Amino acid sequence: MVWPLVQGLWMSLTDTSLSAHTPSFVGLDNFSEALRDAEMWRALGHTVWFTVLSTVPLVVVALGMALLVHTGLPGQWVWRLAFFAPYLLPVGVVSLLWVWLFQGDLGLYNQLLNAVGLDSVAWLSDKSVAMWAIVLTTLWWTVGFNFLLYLAALQSVPDHLYEAAAIDGAGAWRRLFSITLPQLSRITVVVTVCCRSWPR
Repeated sequence: MVWPLVQGLWMSLTDTSLSAHTPSFVGLDNFSEALRDAEMWRALGHTVWFTVLSTVPLVVVALGMALLVHTGLPGQWVWRLAFFAPYLLPVGVVSLLWVWLFQGDLGLYNQLLNAVGLDSVAWLSDKSVAMWAIVLTTLWWTVGFNFLLYLAALQSVPDHLYEAAAIDGAGAWRRLFSITLPQLSRITVVVTVCCRSWPR
C-alpha cells in the first residue's frame, strides 16, 4: 500500500503520460490545472452526491437486516446467505447483471413498469434517475458486508442488559433505542467509514 501511494504522489508531480518519453518534474502544475478544470469540479460534485446518497442506506438497511436476523427469524442460514451472497460477486458480474435489469427495452424494471401501465425509464442515461440507479446497485452489492458487521456486534451485546430492561418493564422499542443502538455506536462508525472504502 505504501509504495503505490508514494509512486502515485511522485507521478502527480511529473508530466507522466502513456507516451514513451521520460517524465520530467513539473511540481504542482498538475494540481493547478486540475483546480481550474470545471469538469474536474463537476465530477467531484457527483462523487460527493453519490457518497451522501449511498452512505445512509448502507448503514440503515444493514442495521435493519441484522436486527431481523438477530431476532430469530426462521431459517436464519437462508437469510444470512441471501443478505451476504451479493457481496461475493465480482464487480464485472454485478455490473452486467444490473445493466440487464436497467435496460431500456427488455430490462426487468421497465417490464414491471409497463405491466402496471407506466412508461419506461432510461435508468442509466436520464440524468434525473441515473445516480439513483447506481446507488441502488451499490446498496444491493455491498450491504451484505455491513450486515455481517452489525450481526456480529449484536451478538456481542451482553444479555444481562436486556434482562435488566425487561425487569424494568422496557418494551422492544425502548430496548432498541436505550440499549441496542448505543451498544452499536462504535460499529456504526466503522460501517460508515467502510462504506466509503469499497472499490467502485
